[in-house]
Amino acid sequence: MDALERVFARLGQAARRAAWLANAASVASLVAVVAILIYEIVARFIFNRPTGWSDEAAAYLMPSVVFLAAGHALLHDGHIRVDTLYNRLTTKPKRWIALVNESTGLVVMALLVWFAIQMVWKIHAAEDVATAGTYTYPEYLPRIVVPVGLAVMAFGQALVWLHTVLAVVSPKRFPGGADAALARSDNASTLG
Repeated sequence: MDALERVFARLGQAARRAAWLANAASVASLVAVVAILIYEIVARFIFNRPTGWSDEAAAYLMPSVVFLAAGHALLHDGHIRVDTLYNRLTTKPKRWIALVNESTGLVVMALLVWFAIQMVWKIHAAEDVATAGTYTYPEYLPRIVVPVGLAVMAFGQALVWLHTVLAVVSPKRFPGGADAALARSDNASTLG
């Protein structure tokens, strides 16, 4: 294993660990949403004492369910894609199309991360607070998950993009491009 492959292996491990942690937080958020809603149902319909915070708490946890799981889905090829025409192409055009696709994805991810950070920063600077029943908390706190989840996804996207660039530049050394990198992401390969 040469130096470049070792760097890819280390970066891939870091990306997979970050994605795993974010995904675990996503699962915990989903469990919390279900528990909060069950508690609300029991409190409201059995004890006739509805909470004033459950709906808002569940709503603020839902973005963490989505955004924190996105990086894990990317690294495990879990996002939807239409590849009917792509699968009919030969290897060389596939690499170039993958390069355009991954480059576009990387630019979009960078912009999303930037705007998400700006959103959280503006809410923080404005010192906005939210009230759920008798509780008051800074409104930026539940929104932090958006840039964090997008950053984890952007990290994985950057690795896939880099592998795709290397597959175009040196196809013999990096065969398959992003498809191969994603297909091997579960074992000790280029992405991990």
